[in-house]
Amino acid sequence: MDAFIELLRHGTAPLAGIRDGLEAQRLAEAAQVSLQRGQPVELSSDWVPN
Repeated sequence: MDAFIELLRHGTAPLAGIRDGLEAQRLAEAAQVSLQRGQPVELSSDWVPN
């Protein structure tokens, strides 16, 4: 929260960018697919959930 306030007050660069958020989302979706299938998911750079 402190980093967010600094960003608003002083324009400080965020700790995480949009690419970080996208990768976190891909990891979460891969984990969900893995749980549904009961198998590991190979997470390549172009992986998207089916």
